[in-house]
Amino acid sequence: MVREFASGGKKTKILQMSVTEGRELRKKFQDRCHIIEETRRKKLEEKKLTLAKKEENLLQQREKQTNDIIYYGLWQSKERLETALEEITEEREKRIAIQAQLRFRQKMMKQKHEQKDIFRFSAKGKRHPISKLYENLS
Repeated sequence: MVREFASGGKKTKILQMSVTEGRELRKKFQDRCHIIEETRRKKLEEKKLTLAKKEENLLQQREKQTNDIIYYGLWQSKERLETALEEITEEREKRIAIQAQLRFRQKMMKQKHEQKDIFRFSAKGKRHPISKLYENLS
């Protein structure tokens, strides 16, 4: 029965059509594979760039924190803390100095504390007063 249907010119046409469709399918498959490979490569490059930017940002933050500590000095005792704060006249500058000390301890020295909010500078959208920051630092 199949022989009757596919006999003669019909058989040749069907074979040619299947060969042509096979080539087209293989070409589409190869194209799709190239597109997938290219997409993966681009995503990997973007990820590398993102990681490099994050690393650069982190280095800049660490450099700034280190420069702040060099400027104000590292206050390791309560006496040094009080002396340094007496030398600073402006309230804004005191706040910046205390925040620099807290930030350096948290980020660079990796100090931990039972209270997680000890290194925070504000709560519920309001800045902590200098007295609270002083208390947290000491």
